[in-house]
Amino acid sequence: MAGESVQRLLHRYLDTQGGASVLMPFRTTDFSAVIRVARRRHARPAVFLATGTFIRERIEGQSRLAPRYWKARWRLYRDWPRADGLLAVSPEVAEDWRATGYFRADQIHAPTPPVVGPDLDTAARQPLDHPWFDDATIPIVLGVGRLHRQKGFDRLVTAVARLRERRNVRLVLLGQGDEEARLRAQAEALGIADHVDFPGFVDNPWNWMRWADVLVAPSRTETFGFALGECLYVGTPFVADAGPPGPRSIQRATGCGVLVDTSDADTLAKAIERELDEAPPAEVLHRSALAFDSERSAREYLAIVDGQQ
Repeated sequence: MAGESVQRLLHRYLDTQGGASVLMPFRTTDFSAVIRVARRRHARPAVFLATGTFIRERIEGQSRLAPRYWKARWRLYRDWPRADGLLAVSPEVAEDWRATGYFRADQIHAPTPPVVGPDLDTAARQPLDHPWFDDATIPIVLGVGRLHRQKGFDRLVTAVARLRERRNVRLVLLGQGDEEARLRAQAEALGIADHVDFPGFVDNPWNWMRWADVLVAPSRTETFGFALGECLYVGTPFVADAGPPGPRSIQRATGCGVLVDTSDADTLAKAIERELDEAPPAEVLHRSALAFDSERSAREYLAIVDGQQ
């Protein structure tokens, strides 16, 4: 119901589902409302916090004079450890929350994220209507994500301009964001505007991944990076920045992917060119991504949850 408070919605849900319910709030660091409502129930449900946030960076990055800093610290101390467990998107995120010292060691888990599966394979095989993909002689470099500074697509535009000095390639940037106008202007200034396309947001990015020749993720920060596992699953190599922990986690689990300093345009251009020429076979990439199979992930999540019932 529009306008209904989180607390009221949770009360209603718990009244209908009973005490065996498991609540897993995603994509937020304010879990307090969920925990408080659940803990007031006579039939006590298990509560798990699911997060991809580096909590120490999130809190310490704020001014200590700001009320939100102390509010977050209070919640971290008083509310969040009352959950039955915390499910982190990667071992690095799990360790970050563990290092706060507010959680027991057995509360924090890093189950395999559910990244790939048959549904993704079906979506990737859908037809793609774009004239650039009709010409297999010109490689396509793909970027996927919000057009935001954090994603580093300005680095990719510069690298593609450098690469085009020695070979014909095209760049497709899928997504929307406040950086689009600046990225278009950058491509124009570098003389490659006719070779960079901005299709905007698409419902099915996976068939774009499948038909692209390499996916590049030059993100300045990245806690995980689902697109990297997805592109491997559909047989496309990736190049990502070596700094953020997310791409490192994916490369460690799959044994695939190239990590470089994407802030250096020449380094990034050379890495892209190597993947265009020497990438592992598509089947090898596909098998590597099974490290993030959704069925395996479901078994791990259920084992953690069942252990708290």
